[in-house]
Amino acid sequence: MPNHRTPLLATAVVLMLSAGNAVAESPPASPITKLDARQWSADVLKRRVLGQLQDVLIPIPYPSRHRPPTRPLTDLWFWTVPQSTGVRGLCSSSEVTVYFRPDPGSPQTASAPTHATDLTATRRFRMIAPPRSAQPDYVDRTELNDADEACAVLDPHKDRFFGAPDQTTASSALWFVDRLQKGAETKGLQIDCQASLAGGPVDCPKLLAGLTPSDIFEVDTCQVPEGTPSATTCEDINIDFNFTLHVYANAGGEPFKVKVEDLIFIADERAD
Repeated sequence: MPNHRTPLLATAVVLMLSAGNAVAESPPASPITKLDARQWSADVLKRRVLGQLQDVLIPIPYPSRHRPPTRPLTDLWFWTVPQSTGVRGLCSSSEVTVYFRPDPGSPQTASAPTHATDLTATRRFRMIAPPRSAQPDYVDRTELNDADEACAVLDPHKDRFFGAPDQTTASSALWFVDRLQKGAETKGLQIDCQASLAGGPVDCPKLLAGLTPSDIFEVDTCQVPEGTPSATTCEDINIDFNFTLHVYANAGGEPFKVKVEDLIFIADERAD
């Protein structure tokens, strides 16, 4: 993506913050056509796009603390309004982080004036209907509006969305969790249980039987070990900040082996 687009969303965030409650009460921004985008001046195009971005950004409140901040503003976080990925039953919302820098010569305190300088966006996913098969089931174009409306009722502040490289990986992880959870359909599953808790060994079959999509917080593809049957796929599914499931599936998408390991997650309170 060209770098000149980065300030656009950052500016939109600043405008949304400065407008305060008026943003929530303002009517939705007007649609933009491709012909519009090609004909408008850069200033008009930026203004119209910023107006639309205000409609989709949801501020993420800073974690509540009992003491006031002491350092300059460095970042703010937003969700985007959840929408359909195009895969049936799979929604997405992006976590947007906007970065700020204090003005030159300003004091290094919470009252220092700052300006937006950069941003990142990470797409996250949540299921509202179980997958029908191992392969993503895409909605028809005529169904997309209804699918968007079904996703828009989700609240990213309350409904856990999980990270994945793309919607295909996200969809297959949900399929794997569904298949692992249904013990009657995974009788041939090899379980390599290497997880433990402070109280002792983990009952991995029980853990797998109790899985739900809401337990997932991160998934990614993984490398298939040497000697594994050809056409095998592998995914790492991180479960509820406690365990990693290395899931191996055949060409038909059926898991035949899962390795369960402890997940070490360390988080420190950052200076504010």
